[in-house]
Amino acid sequence: MALVLLGAGAPAGGTAQAQFRRYDRSYVYRIASDRGYQAGLDRGAEDARNHRRYDPNNSQHYRDGDSGYHSQYGSIQAYRAAYREGFRRGYAQGYGRNRGFWGRGRR
Repeated sequence: MALVLLGAGAPAGGTAQAQFRRYDRSYVYRIASDRGYQAGLDRGAEDARNHRRYDPNNSQHYRDGDSGYHSQYGSIQAYRAAYREGFRRGYAQGYGRNRGFWGRGRR
């Protein structure tokens, strides 16, 4: 178990422990979700300002879903799921804030 947390074959010293640290799932979820939210907010606002239709799935950031990921965060699939969830929330807000200005609907 200690080898999984510290890295395979890593010595149990303080330096190696910090270097191969694994983060708590809720902490990683917050990081991924916050990063996704901010990216979605920006992309949603940009799409609304440019009179594009509402489509968060059209963003490369959403499709990749791994911006800011580090292997110490653990599962990239879990990171992507949290990032995309945050992205969708941010996109909706960014798009919604800017669509009224242009007088355009959500779809």
